[in-house]
Amino acid sequence: MLKKNFKIKKAFSGSIISNSTPDLLEKFFLPVSSKISLKADEIYNKELSIRVATRNADATERESAEGELQKDYEVLIRDIYAFYPLLIKYVDLHKSFWIKNPDEHSEKLYNNVAEVFNLWLKSKIFQKEERTFVSQNEIDNMLLIMPSSSNNMISSEMSGQPPADAPAGKGKKRRGKGGVKKFTSLIIWTTDPEWILV
Repeated sequence: MLKKNFKIKKAFSGSIISNSTPDLLEKFFLPVSSKISLKADEIYNKELSIRVATRNADATERESAEGELQKDYEVLIRDIYAFYPLLIKYVDLHKSFWIKNPDEHSEKLYNNVAEVFNLWLKSKIFQKEERTFVSQNEIDNMLLIMPSSSNNMISSEMSGQPPADAPAGKGKKRRGKGGVKKFTSLIIWTTDPEWILV
């Protein structure tokens, strides 16, 4: 997104996160995740209200209300895609510490992310706007979260050779069941069992 919108050829957050400490959770990550969760809840409740209010409205009024709602979701998704990649890397780095030393802050963080996922699951507009955002910005969520792994996979596919760490005698990786898991939604990724704290 930085490359597309701000003409920045390369932008890395890995060095920032790799030097982070667990205490940043309470000071920075938790407040932002709480704001995103509250904003998602506010927009979803607005969506429910619009459904009721426009049930008997004419097409023009309904389209105007839905257009405003779509803009709200656009801003929310932009914020999610600005924050969640950093959050996922941060959690991946420190989750073993929180598992050994559970506290209310790490639990609250998980609940915030889970709440956004639940609202995403309920709202077709939320899902549609995320797909549109991903498509317009040509986002590869796998590349966004794990750039080194994805680059290795992409290079292997282009050369027709298996990755360097692939077992000997193996050809191309099979897609589908048991194959590489690729999410088109960053929100689904954040609730994947391999990422969550427990």
